[in-house]
Amino acid sequence: QDALRHVSETTRVTPDEAARLGFEVGEGQVELYRVGDDGLVEVPRWRHAMINFPHPLLKQGLVILDTPGLNAVGAEPELTVNQIAQAHAVVFVLGADTGVTKSDLAIWRDHVLPAGAGKPGGDEALLASRLVVLNKIDTLWDALSTPQQVEKQIEQQRVESARILGLTEDRVMAVSAQKGLQAKVKGDAELLKSSRLDVLEDMLAK
Repeated sequence: QDALRHVSETTRVTPDEAARLGFEVGEGQVELYRVGDDGLVEVPRWRHAMINFPHPLLKQGLVILDTPGLNAVGAEPELTVNQIAQAHAVVFVLGADTGVTKSDLAIWRDHVLPAGAGKPGGDEALLASRLVVLNKIDTLWDALSTPQQVEKQIEQQRVESARILGLTEDRVMAVSAQKGLQAKVKGDAELLKSSRLDVLEDMLAK
């Protein structure tokens, strides 16, 4: 935990230095790095981190690349766009409460979707390596709604996301990673089932 904490560290640099590092500095836009009152810009302290963890699957050669958010696509292409083509599986994580946003769709079409996929003659096998996860379904677990109503809302979001992204519905999964982790730590089989994390793990394993 101590070592992993360093990954999220940030530092403050001048706008010129931020631009030199590849971070797009703007004024007021949500998705751009902004200049603070001190005249500096907050950017990640580290370009990337390689983490070794003693897990059996990792020892067999499994490599997991966890890319940062949308800002990193332009600033860190070597860690995002260039690696996607080499991956056996790409998991595109969206919010279950928001579904596919305009920014998500742009990233999907420009960087994640295989070239020509979904079109006549496109690489369908490569398209099958793309999985979409609607995370945080626990935010939809409304105490005032029946389980059937919650299920219907999640299913509608899943179906609509598949339609927008041009995928078959079985490639879009809805999960709660946080509840899944909690269930595994506590040995709660019922909560694990509700989190649907085991469905995603099974899909990835296959």
